[in-house]
Amino acid sequence: MVKKLLSSYLSFFTVYMGCRPSGCNFITVIVYNNEPFILGSQSSSLTSYYKAHAIGKGSARCKTELEKLDFQNMSVSQMIEHAVRIMYKSYDPLKDKEFDIEIIYAEEKDKYTFKEVDGNTLSEIVEKYKNLSVDDD
Repeated sequence: MVKKLLSSYLSFFTVYMGCRPSGCNFITVIVYNNEPFILGSQSSSLTSYYKAHAIGKGSARCKTELEKLDFQNMSVSQMIEHAVRIMYKSYDPLKDKEFDIEIIYAEEKDKYTFKEVDGNTLSEIVEKYKNLSVDDD
């Protein structure tokens, strides 16, 4: 239902001449029947379900790395660490601008309420991976 609604809303801005196209991609997280879903929407209005998703510069490399992970057998802290690792692995300092990382997460035990990762915890993980190269394994 939400997928169809989101897709049709994006399509509205693409199809009609009087409306300006959205021109961007969206990542939407929903909880339906007490189960979380990630929806990735393109500006063309194509909307799909994902276990993990990346958009923007370097997203192809990120998606390749995300496909290798088994999310069912990971804790939230492991997922956060992998997210930071993948972001730095996909970053090319010669071509890309520097970036800051902010991460939020939602867990079933907290009724999927979004929480921000503690700054100190995130800083430790960033320090661990900030020198990771595109070519490193």
